[in-house]
Amino acid sequence: ELGVNRVLTSGQAATASGGTETLREMVVASRKMLIQILAGSGIRGGNVRELVQQTGVSQVHGTFSRLIPEPQYDSGSFRFAPNDQLRVVDQTEVKSVRAALEGLAG
Repeated sequence: ELGVNRVLTSGQAATASGGTETLREMVVASRKMLIQILAGSGIRGGNVRELVQQTGVSQVHGTFSRLIPEPQYDSGSFRFAPNDQLRVVDQTEVKSVRAALEGLAG
């Protein structure tokens, strides 16, 4: 009706790991509505496999990033990190998440 087919959510918790029960309920309910649940917030290689297994989500969202010192960086008023640090993709974390998810896809 609204053209929405995917919802990014942490299950109404600060992190997706904290919202596993709600995420699981959302996944079950979403099957009737043809909406996909995209779990996000605090997802890392160390918790993604368990999150997927506990909730049944088929998609996750994460920044998989780290902060690096960058004294000259100034993002102005819109920032995801302090002005003297830059958030960059952490290749090791991306590989860790991929490895944790390996073999889960049906």
